[in-house]
Amino acid sequence: MSGDPGASGPPPALEVLRVDPRLLDVVSSLFWATFPDRRLGRAEPDADGRVALTTDAPWPAAAAERWRTALDELLRQPFARAGGAYLREVRDRAGRREELALPLAPDAYRGGAWLVGPFRDASAADAWAGRVLRPPWVHDVHRHGEDWYADVFVGDPQA
Repeated sequence: MSGDPGASGPPPALEVLRVDPRLLDVVSSLFWATFPDRRLGRAEPDADGRVALTTDAPWPAAAAERWRTALDELLRQPFARAGGAYLREVRDRAGRREELALPLAPDAYRGGAWLVGPFRDASAADAWAGRVLRPPWVHDVHRHGEDWYADVFVGDPQA
């Protein structure tokens, strides 16, 4: 894990967001603009390629709200809207986390938990998933903006 260039001491430990590597620089800059006195660390990419951003603890409610507001403003930016950027909460066996990412085009999907698309309609998203996904991967179809996407994730074998 690495922190910002001027950091010293132990690395930050509290995960604040998992980020698509295509958005890492802009999100890091946003973090430092929002919290100039905090340290920012980066973990190695997870199995799906997203990078956990961490900061020093504690993360009081006011800081969490300020970060949420900054992320909401980022998502309203033209480049984020044009690219289909999304922020989602993930709850799985590893716990709860938030992820900020861009969708993957159907032909770029190589596995993992991603929002894939866009598709022309819900049936096209379902058809793609039927051709490509194999257990334990499952999907839900969602409309994001004006487009349709397959939200790919690991299915719960207990369900």
